[in-house]
Amino acid sequence: GHYLHTIFWNVMSPQGGGRPTGALLEAIEQSFGSYDSFKKQFTEAANKVEGGGW
Repeated sequence: GHYLHTIFWNVMSPQGGGRPTGALLEAIEQSFGSYDSFKKQFTEAANKVEGGGW
């Protein structure tokens, strides 16, 4: 629990993670059209989940 929370907040914070590169970025662009489109769709989906349901 604690370790996963730490990873989550380090990666998902506005200052965390950063733009992916390499194969991951290529897969995102292939699936979503662009990294910005992925972020938009991810944010919209996350906002629909209740706080206890993530």
